[in-house]
Amino acid sequence: MENRLHLIVSPPDLPRFFQLLGAGVILRGPMGISIRQFLVQQAGIDGGYLDGRIQTIFYDGKPVDDVDATYVHSGATLALSAAMPGVLGATMRKGGYYAAMRHQITHRPGQAVLSGGEGKITLKLFNLVTREVGRSMLKNGVWIGPDLLFSFFDAQADDFFNNIMRLTVDGEPKPPNALKTFSGTGEPHFIRIDCAVST
Repeated sequence: MENRLHLIVSPPDLPRFFQLLGAGVILRGPMGISIRQFLVQQAGIDGGYLDGRIQTIFYDGKPVDDVDATYVHSGATLALSAAMPGVLGATMRKGGYYAAMRHQITHRPGQAVLSGGEGKITLKLFNLVTREVGRSMLKNGVWIGPDLLFSFFDAQADDFFNNIMRLTVDGEPKPPNALKTFSGTGEPHFIRIDCAVST
């Protein structure tokens, strides 16, 4: 059975979880749709934000220029970043002036993959995108591989667990320090993190 974790933390403690977004979380959804459709529908990213703020997109390690003509397939990895500094950042920017300099490594748009069902995409967020999108993504919930999740909890000090205000596992309340020795199935785990409302 796949464990589902729901944590409630104080707003100042939420950024501790952002490193999970950089390491790679899993989103599920229909395959064969465009990168734009997947990010808007499954990741909850606003289309205007995608166009204006997310300047660099890597799909399976290759930079992408056209998010409407590149289609997702199960098992792929998407990495999103705001503008990166320097010549490298300018060169990797989607649709940028220097995009022609990297034509040999750019992902080539192709026909949509026949979907026929749901698949999994690993999504990684970097720099400003992590801070600006991370909260809503964690609130909606993401799937995380067990090795990444267990190593994350194992690396935390006691104050991390003391600052978790509420934890439920599969709907059952648990003491937060139970995460110190948490073990579940070998499948990805669904984790959702809410911020406590300030009073």
